Amino acid sequence: MAKRILITGASGLVGSHLLYLCPPDDAIGTYHHHRPDEAKYEYIRLDLEDAKASERLLRELRPEICIHAAARSNLDWCELHPGEAWRINAEAPVALARDCRDIGCRYLFVSTDMVFDGKKGNYSEDDPPHPINLYGRAKRAAEQGILQEYPDAVVARIALVYGMPVAPGRGQSFLNWLLGELRAGRTVSLLVDQYRTPVEVRECARALLDLALSDATGVVHVAGAERIDRYTFGEYVAEFFGLDRNLLKKASVRDIQSEAPRPVDVSMTISRLEHLLGRRMSTCRDGLIKLALNL
Repeated sequence: MAKRILITGASGLVGSHLLYLCPPDDAIGTYHHHRPDEAKYEYIRLDLEDAKASERLLRELRPEICIHAAARSNLDWCELHPGEAWRINAEAPVALARDCRDIGCRYLFVSTDMVFDGKKGNYSEDDPPHPINLYGRAKRAAEQGILQEYPDAVVARIALVYGMPVAPGRGQSFLNWLLGELRAGRTVSLLVDQYRTPVEVRECARALLDLALSDATGVVHVAGAERIDRYTFGEYVAEFFGLDRNLLKKASVRDIQSEAPRPVDVSMTISRLEHLLGRRMSTCRDGLIKLALNL
């Protein structure tokens, strides 16, 4: 892989796994607040609200590929900080796309299943997005702006990501939060009526990198092969990791009091992804079994 790759958000869960798939001499990661404490990879601080800083960085490094995984993804935080969330999640990705186009750098933007309203489920790339929270609206605006500025870019909408971080402090997923709660003997309420197509973080990162290295363009859904609710996910975790299933309690989206509306069913189809990659994505069940065997 003799390509110079820039990965934004390399201190986060998905970004750090992306970086770790690349030889250290071929990849550079960016961070914002917390520089990873390691010597293996090179890291550069990047403030996504500073468009000039992004432009300078790209023109200095001249990467062949840029994978933009950095974002502010907490739904409630975005609702409470709309200006900052919009600058980071909507405007910065488009500015990066423009800069990548200008220097001839391939660009992959990591988007989200939250661009859908959740009324239909099993969304394909051809289904019209209709986000219902600010995070989703910002990501959708970024998608549109990117493909207008740089039609050869890839917009990779990822589903709920689960798995373990590459090191402590390198991101949090629903799985390691849930494992922590169950191992501590705490009761956990999980939704029975909200559906996603979760994807294991290493498999997600591998798919994103392969898409970046391919000649694919446009929108691609990156998700697992199983539509599932969070309660069933919790049952899998309890079974495969040998934890107390009785700590799981059923809850409904109607019970949630939050700043950001949550869509009910944003499951996505992955036939285009599997065709492009030439391989099948794992079901959530299989992904969790592999993780349990390796921990």
